Amino acid sequence: MKLYFEKEWKLCALFALVTLPLAFLAPYKSYVIQWLIDAESASEIPRLLGVGGLIFLSVFLLEWLGRNIFARINTSIARAMREDLIEGTLCYDLGEFKQNTVGSYVSQITNDITAIQNEFLTSLYNITLYGGMLVCSLIFLYRIHPLMLLIAVIMAIFPAVMPHVFARFLKKTRSDFSQENADYVTTGKDILQGFETLRSFGAEAEAKLRHSAAATSLSNAELRYSKVINCNIAMTSFVGQIVFYSVLAIGITLVFKGNISIGDDLIVREIQFCTFVVCITVAICTAIIISKQK
Repeated sequence: MKLYFEKEWKLCALFALVTLPLAFLAPYKSYVIQWLIDAESASEIPRLLGVGGLIFLSVFLLEWLGRNIFARINTSIARAMREDLIEGTLCYDLGEFKQNTVGSYVSQITNDITAIQNEFLTSLYNITLYGGMLVCSLIFLYRIHPLMLLIAVIMAIFPAVMPHVFARFLKKTRSDFSQENADYVTTGKDILQGFETLRSFGAEAEAKLRHSAAATSLSNAELRYSKVINCNIAMTSFVGQIVFYSVLAIGITLVFKGNISIGDDLIVREIQFCTFVVCITVAICTAIIISKQK
């Protein structure tokens, strides 16, 4: 995979240049709320709204540009991988070729490449962008009050450990799903290629039973894979609720003590929530990438 990224180093460099300011501005736009609440007079509101609007517009343009750049990287790598797979397969001798079914080869250049795009490459994008946002958010929290940074660090422990716990289950269920998918492709192709024979011998019922069994196995494998991911999300969401009430209680206490303003309290809650969502995203994407390592 590293070689494919090296071939697209120019696009990767451009993506990094776009992502760095986006990672800073995305959490920074939360400060607009603080500026408006803590404004000294109504005359400041139009200026603050104008600055906030520019920040929001910048975030939109940078995200749009970054996603399109990464889409170019994604599709270019997928094309190169398909070409390498076909070239490698065409170099096999007949004995080596027959060690796998035609459906297995077709699955590699279609379903498996699509899975790499949707899971590995997309997860890599999310880790890069949201990881940068996480670092900037932690810096902002420290500037408001060190205690808020401490809460965020404690909060991040669970998502940081979670990928290592779920990676083994994800790897097994993902492998089973890929194998069942390849078997289903083979079954469907065999049935359709033998259409004339099936009609001639009146074996439609047997073909339906065979297809039903393959479809059921594929569905069950996909369901097991989805259950592991959903368990990951549900557990993290539960911890998020605990963190929310903790931040709410501590923030209000600091406001009454005069350590932070009401605007600070609101922005802390928003950044903390965004931080936790980012932790969830990074954790899930990391778990998926780890599960795909061989």
